[in-house]
Amino acid sequence: MIPFTIPDIRKFPPTLKKLTLVGSHADWTEMSIIGQLPNLEVLKIKDNFFSGPLWETNDNNGFRCLKFLKLSNLDIQKWICSSDHFLQLRRLVINDCLDLEEIPSDLGELPTMEIIEVYGSAASVAESARQIQEAQRDICNEDFRVFIYPQRLDTDAFNITKVLDDHPDFSTFNNYLTQTQLAAAINSRATITVLAVDNGNIGSLSGKPTEVIKNILSVHIILDYYGATTKSGNMSKKSNIVTTLFQTSGKAIGQQGFLNITETSSGVSIGSAANGATLGTNLVGSIFEQPYNLSVLHVSSPIIPAGIESINSSKTSPPPAPSPKSHSPRSSPTPSMSPSDTSPPTSKPPRPQRAPATSPPQPNDPTAVTPAADAPAADTHHAAGAARLSLGVTFMVVSLSSAISMIW
Repeated sequence: MIPFTIPDIRKFPPTLKKLTLVGSHADWTEMSIIGQLPNLEVLKIKDNFFSGPLWETNDNNGFRCLKFLKLSNLDIQKWICSSDHFLQLRRLVINDCLDLEEIPSDLGELPTMEIIEVYGSAASVAESARQIQEAQRDICNEDFRVFIYPQRLDTDAFNITKVLDDHPDFSTFNNYLTQTQLAAAINSRATITVLAVDNGNIGSLSGKPTEVIKNILSVHIILDYYGATTKSGNMSKKSNIVTTLFQTSGKAIGQQGFLNITETSSGVSIGSAANGATLGTNLVGSIFEQPYNLSVLHVSSPIIPAGIESINSSKTSPPPAPSPKSHSPRSSPTPSMSPSDTSPPTSKPPRPQRAPATSPPQPNDPTAVTPAADAPAADTHHAAGAARLSLGVTFMVVSLSSAISMIW
């Protein structure tokens, strides 16, 4: 097989934040080009896109903005880097790298580290992860966690129904997702956040037509990944306008398809971004997180934008509300809600002062951040040599022809 050569950095969009590389057997020295991408935050390297025994970072490829790194099914044996690289790295996933000897110990000096996950790799890799955990404790990073699994991680796919099946306190919400076919819409996305309401607080939806329930629950599905953490602080003293699945339905009137998420001194409050709406729902805790793919967060009550119940109301019989298995979900410490990935997608909501009625308003906080209007669609499997970019931009890198094409 002819090794693939990565194109000049000028061939990549300068705003690129997410990149998945699959196949091709490029030499690890080519990684220096990827490391120069100025805004890259999420990098997944799979199935020997880079091949060879040694990856050594240097002064030219420090990955200055990288927050998430996944190495999967690679033949790498030794990985050498210093604490001068990966200065913002938070999560590291090592999957099915059977020849890798250890994780570089210098990663233990990074104060930004939050999680290391090791799947189906050598015992020495797991031991090096534990040693990094000790080093993190030495620098007072008590929140750092290590997860060791003997089996390899086969896929990034998720199933929201199965996730919530493990949490019977959310059985009513889970059944509504299935009955309204929103579960399939969630599973088809590559990056999504679900705001789930427990059985004891979802009773206000009982008896409503199926279409109305679907519209309301669509507002609880955010088209981006937001993790619940007390560490990040990315939204500290800020309000964010985020886009929901309801905005993509074509039914939203005004700002009904957007949510306002505001972090206060007492926690995180959430409400419709429509004019005059209040922030009447609180973030309770995290239910499930699969970094940069699926986040399921527990919220205190349904979010019902004004007027949404009169949109396309049908005479369809309402779905039966199942008998809740529990009305008292375990309480979690109130976290901060932080966007773990904010890659710009295909379009952005226009700024309010120039926007039509369907664009999101800016919250009162002058430091508010307006995220993307939509999230990337679910990843598809490309042939060997494909590099997927979750930016509304896709590079197809074909190793045999060394051809690059952009799809905007």
